[in-house]
Amino acid sequence: MASNITFGLISGKNENTVAFANINLDFAIVKYAAPPEFHGLGLSLSPKRRREAEDGLSHTVARKLALLFCQDLPEIPNLIKAYGIRATKIAENPLINPRGTHLDGAFQDHMGVDGTSLWASATSGKGVVALHLLACMISRIWKRRATAIWAEMVAKRKAELQKRLEGDFFSSDEVTASVIQLSREQLANWDASAKAWLESADTAFPHKQTQLMLILDNLGISLPSRPNVDKVITDAWKAALRFMENAVVGIPQTLKSGEVLLALSAWHLYPDLEVLHGHARVIKQYDSLITPGGIVTIGLQNPNVDDDLGISWSLPLSHLQHYGKPVVSTGSVNTRASRISMHQLQLVSLGCITESWVKRVQDTTLCAEFFLALREALRSVGEDVPLWLKPVFSSSDFYLRADGEERAEAERLISFGRRRCPGFLSKGQIPTAFNFGKPEVFVELLKESEAKIRFLRASVENERKNPLARNPGPIQLSLGIIRYRPSKQEDNDDELGHKMALENWLEGDSSNRQKDSSTNRDASHDKWIVWRKSHTLSPTSSILQGHQLPEHPASDSQFIPRGFGVWGSNSQVRSLTSNGGAQILAKPTKQLDFPVAIRPQRSTLSKMGSWLQSSVANTTVPATRHPHLSKEIEIMGDAPIDEPIEWTIPTLPLQEITKALQDKILDEVMILQFLTHKAAISENLGLDNYSSLLALNFASEVYSSIPDARVELSTTNFPMHSFYWSNHLAAGQRLGHARSLSCVASFESGYLNIRPEELREVMGMSAGSSLYIAQFLWSDPFLPPPTNVIRRSIGNVGKQGIAFLISPLNPLMRDPGYDNWQNVQHEDFDGSFENNFPETSLHLSFTGYEQALNTGQHGLLDNEVYFLQAVVQAYEKGNWVADLDILSALNTGLDSKTVSRLPDCKHTGLVVEDFSYLDQLTSIDSWAELIDQPSNAAIVRANGNWLARLAVTVVAFQKGRQVFIASEKVCWKCVQGLRCNPSSLLIVC
Repeated sequence: MASNITFGLISGKNENTVAFANINLDFAIVKYAAPPEFHGLGLSLSPKRRREAEDGLSHTVARKLALLFCQDLPEIPNLIKAYGIRATKIAENPLINPRGTHLDGAFQDHMGVDGTSLWASATSGKGVVALHLLACMISRIWKRRATAIWAEMVAKRKAELQKRLEGDFFSSDEVTASVIQLSREQLANWDASAKAWLESADTAFPHKQTQLMLILDNLGISLPSRPNVDKVITDAWKAALRFMENAVVGIPQTLKSGEVLLALSAWHLYPDLEVLHGHARVIKQYDSLITPGGIVTIGLQNPNVDDDLGISWSLPLSHLQHYGKPVVSTGSVNTRASRISMHQLQLVSLGCITESWVKRVQDTTLCAEFFLALREALRSVGEDVPLWLKPVFSSSDFYLRADGEERAEAERLISFGRRRCPGFLSKGQIPTAFNFGKPEVFVELLKESEAKIRFLRASVENERKNPLARNPGPIQLSLGIIRYRPSKQEDNDDELGHKMALENWLEGDSSNRQKDSSTNRDASHDKWIVWRKSHTLSPTSSILQGHQLPEHPASDSQFIPRGFGVWGSNSQVRSLTSNGGAQILAKPTKQLDFPVAIRPQRSTLSKMGSWLQSSVANTTVPATRHPHLSKEIEIMGDAPIDEPIEWTIPTLPLQEITKALQDKILDEVMILQFLTHKAAISENLGLDNYSSLLALNFASEVYSSIPDARVELSTTNFPMHSFYWSNHLAAGQRLGHARSLSCVASFESGYLNIRPEELREVMGMSAGSSLYIAQFLWSDPFLPPPTNVIRRSIGNVGKQGIAFLISPLNPLMRDPGYDNWQNVQHEDFDGSFENNFPETSLHLSFTGYEQALNTGQHGLLDNEVYFLQAVVQAYEKGNWVADLDILSALNTGLDSKTVSRLPDCKHTGLVVEDFSYLDQLTSIDSWAELIDQPSNAAIVRANGNWLARLAVTVVAFQKGRQVFIASEKVCWKCVQGLRCNPSSLLIVC
């Protein structure tokens, strides 16, 4: 299959060749009817894109590339037919290809799917659609290096043709092709269109595309690498064309190399697949464009599946940078190189957080249940949950609700985070349940003293059943008591003012209880309290629940611990830790008065105190680590002073922490403090992890207004806290739309780290198939959304890479002139509010000025990120009125009070409609009347037309007027109260 520019063979000297090459061919003149399957595509494109594809540079580029590369292609009529049907179906989907309207303002002409390169190929002759398929293959695997690949191919192909011209026989089209000129910018824009098409088409069949990518992940195939770049790429392209032609007509085939898999990933045709590696299986794709029988057998296997290698291709590129030897660059197609939603990225982060919490990804359920129990606990406090936890709660909630394929996909994303993203949050692991399971933390979080005591008793019982080698023996543990400081609430309820209470911790079956030889009764739990002579104890005191006082406290003195009056004053106090090696703390205990034993109601009594020595283990979290945790509870056992207890309680499993949260036995206020206090965050989460989760929450907020946007999964190569836009989020310092655009640029590219300060003057961004615009610039100026809200539209400005749109300084405006005086009426305002600007429209044009941003990479031939000067122009009935600098008007104007909004008010009655206090109030009902403005107070009537209200506000600001923006009606009482010169007053209504 050849292109339609063909000439006969030429035999002649070199000078004749040069003369023939000087023939000036206008490639844009030659146009062909597109195959009928593509007609729907052409009708679905925006008028601007269709003109560019049929008559513009894109058409010229397609014709020139066809002359260079479309010789000796295989015949692929069925593949082209199937692809045309598929492309038309994609383009006719309104969700993928929305039509621009006047409500899209200046970006109306740039809305919709970018099928420019595809339609240019379809209208450039027989078989040239194959060029678009090649562009999709290159863009899929090379991404940022695709322009360099095209430049390399064109240069090598021309060099090959020029060498052939030195022989005796050559064709005239080879002569023409050898001198074809294709600028790097043209090649970059050709690739940009293919890339945008890929991004849009991927969303048309998300399930099929995801399933295919998962299969590719497990293959680990490397495509051939040779110095002759154009030859190796065109060979792979032609092999893929032949293979897919056979698949479309229903011929079963077996894959023996990887180029076909690259084509499958980029052409959106889905034959059934038989995968032989691992567990052999047939994957039904149910693609109606593939004739039954066209099954593809994949026998290739990756020996290192865990690496998710997918398909890779390494080639030496001599057209990548300005100076140096050819650079070997590697492109890849795998999960890491794919695009996912922000919601899916949250699931990846859930895997990063919980990687060390559970052994299997299927056990993520335990983690998600913990997070949701924690969320409910925090909500009960009545305050907003900490911002850094919101993405974790959201992903956990989704995961527990998901089932079937949705659950399977969620687990694949979580598994990817566990396996491949160790540094996405930070280099350090996050402790399980933020250390809630450490006993010294858990005890402090328990609400009541009784709950703390129950936990310590249970810990002793567990130790008896499953003793740890480093812990004291069971008998030693059984001879101990618990000392605790009641909470202020408990202390007040008891009306006792006691400093400490003591309790025997012995609990269990009667067979395990110590026997009192004198009474022959089971030892049980005594509660010891400090009873001063100056206090009385109420029978209803909470501390007496389940106990009774002895009739004569002094008679029980034999059961009082020896030395209790000065107990602890010379003791070593140790903190109870979850992994041994308790820290010695200097914390002497004050002398206590008159301890009294209160007995359980079943009247059993213990002699525990008679064996007590003065060693103490303190479970309090030291104040230097968390000043908010002030309750104390101590464990004391039978050991000499010089051999203090070093007792270890194992860390609680995740399920027990979750149950404690669900049972509401933990102090919710203290949990909130624990999760928001900087010292506790540093200890139990890590400041880098905290900053990264805060950044993820900010990104989630930005993307909540653009839920259909996709992000590069390769962003997970960088810690979230390392991006400039993540700085100072905890302090609430935000830079409005500049911070949001910096954030979007990071996720759109997968690597960019741009300071928000550099984007203050940017009104929007074009990248791939997306236009990201600061929403407040395209809304009614009276009720704009917050400045950090970004709007995404499907479309682009037809340029490579990421283009940040900036306005020129000192925008131009139509001169009032001397021939337009008849259209300037300037009539007195009659009190009615009308829309007299119905024919106003906004359009976008480009000055040609570009300025590259510093991304830290130097010497590259292509500017991947740059400022692009764009002019927003106001038109009326097709006639230019003015260029608008909207950002300056709404930012600088509002800051300087030259643009203001009339306040909401509650005025009623005649005062609302009375503007008689103004000497003269002129109605402005046309652009001519605004540009040739009156010298007195005026009102612009564009009622209900937000686009015109925005345009006249900007123009009035640019003309130096003091502008006040009203809602649908004006309260003249409020206007009367304004502090301004009435002659300079201009109201936009």
